[in-house]
Amino acid sequence: MIIDPVQILKTSARQILPTATPTNVAPIPTVVPDTPEYQFAADSGKRTLWVVFVLMVITSAGFAAAAWRVPVVSCSYSITPACLAHHSRPNVSTMSSPL
Repeated sequence: MIIDPVQILKTSARQILPTATPTNVAPIPTVVPDTPEYQFAADSGKRTLWVVFVLMVITSAGFAAAAWRVPVVSCSYSITPACLAHHSRPNVSTMSSPL
């Protein structure tokens, strides 16, 4: 059964009660931001950042040198079969079901 919404509004318009009552609420105050607080790095902090940067560059160069010594052919010969073995692993649930 389909009911027309206009008919419901006409019959229930006399029964509508107010759901909110007006109140005396003061207006919401505006928020004034404080002056920004800046933080500066001291000399020891700057020195520490440079030390960490130099250590990371040395470590990256060491890893690059170690990787440079490994021939690409041997890398591909060890990585490719491992990937193929992982992706071509048979699924036990499909093997046991009859065709």
